[in-house]
Amino acid sequence: MRSERAARAIVFAALWSAFVACAPTRGDLLAAGPPNYFLAPDGDDANPGTQVAPWKTFAHALPMLRPGLSLVLLDGVYTSATSGMLQVFCGTNAMNGTPERPIAVRAQNERRAFIQGDGGGAPIELSACSNWVVEGLHAEGADLASEMGDEPGSVVVLTHGCNNVVVRRLVAAHPNRYLQASAYVVAHAAENVVIEESEALEFHYYGFHAYDSMHPVFRRDYAHSRDVADLPGGMATVDPLRGDGGFLLTKSTNALIENCIAEHVADGFTIVGSHVVVGGRVQPQHDQILGSIANDTTNAGFHLESRCASTKPCDQGDHIVSDPLLSNDVARGGAVGFLGGGGVRLQIENGSVFDVTDVGVSFGIVVENMGLTSSAFARQTLVSAAGVAVGFRATGQSDWRFQHCNAFGATTPYAPRDGHVDLAGLADP
Repeated sequence: MRSERAARAIVFAALWSAFVACAPTRGDLLAAGPPNYFLAPDGDDANPGTQVAPWKTFAHALPMLRPGLSLVLLDGVYTSATSGMLQVFCGTNAMNGTPERPIAVRAQNERRAFIQGDGGGAPIELSACSNWVVEGLHAEGADLASEMGDEPGSVVVLTHGCNNVVVRRLVAAHPNRYLQASAYVVAHAAENVVIEESEALEFHYYGFHAYDSMHPVFRRDYAHSRDVADLPGGMATVDPLRGDGGFLLTKSTNALIENCIAEHVADGFTIVGSHVVVGGRVQPQHDQILGSIANDTTNAGFHLESRCASTKPCDQGDHIVSDPLLSNDVARGGAVGFLGGGGVRLQIENGSVFDVTDVGVSFGIVVENMGLTSSAFARQTLVSAAGVAVGFRATGQSDWRFQHCNAFGATTPYAPRDGHVDLAGLADP
């Protein structure tokens, strides 16, 4: 027994010596830095950046962040005069994170760290950044005619090749009404950017906009214009009394909008092409809008339209909306539930339309898209609207079909009703 205890003691001593030899010294731990740094509007950059002694400015804090570290914003109002704006330019004033160790900026108490813009640039901007997380902040813009910068006037901007960036549980409001600005913008070759569980409020143009980007994701987001009207002398929008739309995809590839809500806007969800060909994404795009709701719109719940600029034939990828899938979506109110103005292989499945005034599902082609070979299909889709003029309508399509659809309450359920209408229903749902 005694020899067995002695053997165990020898083994333990050897293991302990190996552990001590490999363990970091106190100096190594200090060099590695704490897991979090802290920032506050009344902090001081001469402080160590702890919770009790936070830093003050983003300009000081951002270069300190290495992969795996977080910058925690304490409660307060962050302005240009106090801490500056959260403007992250990776490769210039900040590093990239890694997939395993992203860099994070987050509020200690969600939405109580308020970044208040003054028209001097985006309150929150990430440019050329990879593997970053921004979480729990509140940011607002301001009306200033002379605002400059990338995507000027927008509140949260992710641009110029940002990759693997996650924005989570933010509130962004009041983009600059002098400009074509949105609450959130993902643009210019950004890839795999996720904006989830966030709100866009008080906007005159769009709440969420992805432009010339690859696989942007909007998940469980909410957009409400709050009746923000156009500003005299500012940008004129389609609907001068409320926001133009909740969600907008322009020249995107494999975009995903999932379980989102758009309310009190002209168009709830919009996918459009570009009037100008500038070498952007080409067909097929394969954007998807899944399980989302458009409520209380004035124009269309879901609006899809190429922008051919009257070119004939229309065959440039920048112009064309192609291969979108809208599945399990709901449109309530407005003139039209699902509106197609010209595209390639538009697909609607399991859609539901309620209380529209003009057409439930409309596949058409606007004048500038007459050079496009347009096609659209709807299946297992319901229109229920008492007194609506037309339930399902198709004009100007090279190929189209309404399959297993149901129109209830429409003066004209299907226009036309021919061989393209398969197993049509008229039942009260």
